[in-house]
Amino acid sequence: MVAVDSKLRQAARSVSDTDVLASCVVLFSLAIAQPILELLGQNAEFFVARDSSVLDVVIVGVVIAIVVPVLIGITVTSVRRIHFVAGTVLHVAVIGTLTFVLLQKLIERASAVPLAVGILFATLGALSLAALIYKSQTSRFAIRIATLAPAAIVVSFLGLSSASALVWADTSGLGPTGITVGNPVPIVLVVLDEFPLASLIDADGEIQEDLYPNYARLASDSYWFRNAVTNENNTTRAIPAILTGQIGPNGALPVVSDYPDNLFTLLAGIYDIRAVEDVTMLCPEETCTPTEDAADWQQRWSTTLEDLTIVGMHVALPDTFGDYLPPLDQGWTGFARQAVVASSADSGEFDLDQRFREAARDRRDSSFQRFLDHLSTDSNKPTFDFLHILLPHGAWDYLPDGKLHGAPNPPIGRIDKGWGPDEWLIDQVYQRHLLQVQYTDTLIGTMIDLLQDRGTYDETLVIVLADHGVTFKAGLDHRRSLAEEAVGGLSAIPLFIKPPSNEEGAIDDYRAEIVDIVPTIADVLDLELPWATDGISLMSEHRPTREQTLMNVGKLSIDVAGEEKLEVAAQKLATFQNGDPFGLAPEGTEDLLGASLTNVAIEPEASFSAKLANEGNFDNVDPTTDLIPAYIHGTVDRSASDAPVRIAIAVNGTIQAIIPPDSFTPGRNEISLISIDGTDEAMTLSQIH
Repeated sequence: MVAVDSKLRQAARSVSDTDVLASCVVLFSLAIAQPILELLGQNAEFFVARDSSVLDVVIVGVVIAIVVPVLIGITVTSVRRIHFVAGTVLHVAVIGTLTFVLLQKLIERASAVPLAVGILFATLGALSLAALIYKSQTSRFAIRIATLAPAAIVVSFLGLSSASALVWADTSGLGPTGITVGNPVPIVLVVLDEFPLASLIDADGEIQEDLYPNYARLASDSYWFRNAVTNENNTTRAIPAILTGQIGPNGALPVVSDYPDNLFTLLAGIYDIRAVEDVTMLCPEETCTPTEDAADWQQRWSTTLEDLTIVGMHVALPDTFGDYLPPLDQGWTGFARQAVVASSADSGEFDLDQRFREAARDRRDSSFQRFLDHLSTDSNKPTFDFLHILLPHGAWDYLPDGKLHGAPNPPIGRIDKGWGPDEWLIDQVYQRHLLQVQYTDTLIGTMIDLLQDRGTYDETLVIVLADHGVTFKAGLDHRRSLAEEAVGGLSAIPLFIKPPSNEEGAIDDYRAEIVDIVPTIADVLDLELPWATDGISLMSEHRPTREQTLMNVGKLSIDVAGEEKLEVAAQKLATFQNGDPFGLAPEGTEDLLGASLTNVAIEPEASFSAKLANEGNFDNVDPTTDLIPAYIHGTVDRSASDAPVRIAIAVNGTIQAIIPPDSFTPGRNEISLISIDGTDEAMTLSQIH
């Protein structure tokens, strides 16, 4: 026994500090850094959406591939010097864990073996490599040679991946020169995101003015292109199409180096361009100087580090555990704030307080405030104010007045990028979308008010549109599916164009497309475009006849009649009372909405019990804050029966669906749960305890 212990110590002593450091660096680089940077390199939009500078991209690559593994190695080496045995144990644990991660991922990619089998083989491989490092001088020499791996990984990331376009692109001298503008009027261009026209209109194609008064107000001054559609179903292709008038090449990034001919480069030097881009980087830095302060920088990097941590967890953990991690495909940023919930009606409780804190920390409407700040600033040049905002795009967090309701994201009923089979759950997500559409109506009203208060509204060319729509239909594998049954929600978008000095609005049912925006602006400004476009001026008297629109480079054909959007609007009216998102109720119970508990007969006790999640949120409500517990969530005890149940929720004695903010009173609010059996005249209501 003594001899064995002596051999182990001798083997451990033969491993130098350099070997310890090298093994930690090499294995971390191969197991963690390389797959993370490969993923980021294939999805450079990660950096574009964060408006990352060249330095930001370089820092991420160098820190992940070199700095972090070196720090891990130095830590292990330092512990080993302080206490040799403890340091050796730590070293074996570190290299064993990293080897396990590397082998587990290789096994998952190579074959669909059961998780337990993959873990077993990865564990055996990890133990074998750790033993080999301590026993074989040749293996330690090979590890030292392999310390070139981190540098190779960084070179590959910064020089060969799609992210390299952000590092090495030369944006100097991009765009046309010698441009003459005959009518240099102010321009305001607002692009909303994931916004189907059907959300605004009734079954006859008219704006629901009672729900969306500011869109109706804008339409009264504008040409409303009621048959407008998008050419793309993806933001990173749609925004460039809007700003260039062209369908971009496959593989192009939404950055100025890939789209040098765009509205920003066209008007650079002539206009004072104030652009707020949420996902793209199409305006050159010398044209649109960032206005980021220290707080913005700290917030951006805080979010980036959180998101990189989530990416790292997806890389390091077996694929089976991916379902328990925040998803990477539910939004452009803020992965860590996507509360993971089950896609079923049986999901458990979630932390409403935490949901509030996370949503409040990263309000997507902050970009709208920057846009308003630009509009409020005078300039000695004509101005071009651009805003692309991720609203009403999910996550669907906002009530019509901008307050947060605290519902979970991804929403219950969503599976991966699409929708599950339960129509009732999908209707609830649709409800949240419509509430957020009402919030965009509030924002549009704020913009119009500001322009009118400044006395510039009449003289300004105002354009408001969406990049693409979205479909809320059970069973679709993607909410922006290129399927025929998704056309009505996906393709038809709002498009309002208010020319300068326009006396009154008009509805124009010509088939407009997003590639028409640049030619239309050029027409109004009386300038000749120096590049060819796929669109035409919507202000022209000689518009060509269009018979169809091709979306996503011809993958979906959209008929020019546009009847599909009216079908979606009609279904919306059937699902929600008069299209009002607060009017969602199970079939046969609609009359209960708004009813007072004092006016309905209620049995003393239901046959089952239920419990609110975070019931304490209703003990001390402040209706003036941005955080309102309007989304009621909880669990049902079905021990007596597995039969579906229907529950009405009453706030302070009035039955509601998702709770309007004005239903709450300061302080304690009484929440009552009522069981519903039957419908109409045969309906029975019972108190749930």
